[in-house]
Amino acid sequence: MRLGFQALPKWAGLFPEGPQVTGLSRPGRRALLVGFQIVAVAVAMVVLLYRVAGVPAWDCVYAEDSGIFLVQSLARPWHLLVPYNGYLQFLPRVLAQGVSLLPLTRAAFAFALLGALIAAGCALFTYHASAGYIGSRALRAVLALALILLPVAPLELVDNGVNTPWYLIIALFWAVLWRPRSLPGQVTSALIAFFAVASSPLAIVFAPLLAVRVLSLRSVREHAVTIGWLLGWVPQLYVIGLSYSSGTQRVGSLAPLAATTCGQWCCGRSGGTSRGIWYGSSGRPGRRWCADWRWRCCSGSPGWRAGGARGSS
Repeated sequence: MRLGFQALPKWAGLFPEGPQVTGLSRPGRRALLVGFQIVAVAVAMVVLLYRVAGVPAWDCVYAEDSGIFLVQSLARPWHLLVPYNGYLQFLPRVLAQGVSLLPLTRAAFAFALLGALIAAGCALFTYHASAGYIGSRALRAVLALALILLPVAPLELVDNGVNTPWYLIIALFWAVLWRPRSLPGQVTSALIAFFAVASSPLAIVFAPLLAVRVLSLRSVREHAVTIGWLLGWVPQLYVIGLSYSSGTQRVGSLAPLAATTCGQWCCGRSGGTSRGIWYGSSGRPGRRWCADWRWRCCSGSPGWRAGGARGSS
C-alpha cells in the first residue's frame, strides 16, 4: 500500500536500507545470533549496574521513582495517565506499577534492573538501526558501547525508571532513520516511538525529520515509527490538557529547585536501621544521596513512608 502523494526521492537517501543479513535461514545460526545478543544485553546490564559508585544502585530507589511514581502506584493502582510537572511520563509510571506488585523490599533492585535492561536494550537497538549508515559491525558495536559507557550517565541516568525516557529519545533518533526489513523491527521501532513520545514531549523535535520521511517514502510499511510517534501523542496531549485544566502546568517558566525529599523504608520492628535515599537538589544536583539512618516503623508493619522536606544533606 502506498500513500497518495508524490514522493520526494532526493530525500529518500536520508533513510537508507540496512544491508541484507544472510545465512539466518539455518536454525542453528539464528539461535546462536539470538543467544549472543541476549548475552551482550546481560553483560551490558551488569556494567550499567556497577557504574554507580558508592552505595549500589540496587540499594537505592532514585528520585521520583520513590516519592512520586511508586507511592502513587501503591495508592492508586493502574492510574497511569496522571500529569507530573505538566506532562505524562508514561514508561516510568508503567515500570513503577510493575514494581509495586513486588514486595517493597525488592523495589530498589527491581528499579535498578529494569533501568539497566532498558538502557542495554536501547543500545542493542541502536546497533541494528544504525546499519544503514554504518556498515561495519565493529563500528556499530562501538556506537552501542558508547551508550552503555556514557560518561555522565552515572550521575543520574542509569539504573532507575524515571530517567529511562532519555535512552528512548536516543533510540528514537535511530528509529526515525531506520528502514527495518522485518516485522519485528517495525514493531520495535513503533513501540520505541510510542513510549518515547508518551514519556517525554521532547520527542517533538523529531517532527521535521518524520515529515521528510513521510514525504520521501510512500509505502505505509515504511512508517511504523511514524505511526507509533503519532499514537504516543494521544495520551501525552490528553495529560498535558489535564495539567493545564488543573492549573499545574509548568510550561512558560523555569521550575524552582525542589527541596530535598527523603523516602524511608519501614522494616516492621522498632529501632531498626535501613538504607534509604535522599534525592532532590540540596546544593549538589545530579548526585545520588544514600545514607543509613535510624527510623521508626510504620504502624509496626513493613511498609513505605514518605519523609518531609529536608533543608540539607
